[in-house]
Amino acid sequence: MNCGLCQSALCRDCAQIVNEPDFSFMREAPKGLTHGLFCSECFHQTVLDQIDSYNAVMEKARDVSVFMKDQSKETRLFRRKEKPIVIEDCFDRDETLMRLAFQAAQLGYNTLVDVDLTSKKIFDHAYQTSSWRGIAFPVQLTEQQRNRT
Repeated sequence: MNCGLCQSALCRDCAQIVNEPDFSFMREAPKGLTHGLFCSECFHQTVLDQIDSYNAVMEKARDVSVFMKDQSKETRLFRRKEKPIVIEDCFDRDETLMRLAFQAAQLGYNTLVDVDLTSKKIFDHAYQTSSWRGIAFPVQLTEQQRNRT
């Protein structure tokens, strides 16, 4: 096995493994993390910082306020300057909502308005699944505005 960044030889015990699903909420995983195997030096110098920043954005995403489309009376005065965030092909409603919140937090916003979550049924012979789609506008609100709503 070789390190994905410096190409040094690794034994199984020394290898630091990073899976791409660990960064699944990002639109694109950082280029340095797609290799999967890293030596401990490369892992601590580059990969660990990216993992920490991903986790920090995930914490911010958990704090994003969400206003559904039917709550438009409450959000009618919020400025919608940004293009909407669109998430396609998720397995369930909660994952779709969390992916929308993650994208908003990554862009630096703390609120999602006009959130519209829809599902469609997918039939595969005798097996049925759902595919969820979400769309929302990211908005930055002050603490005073967030407490008022």
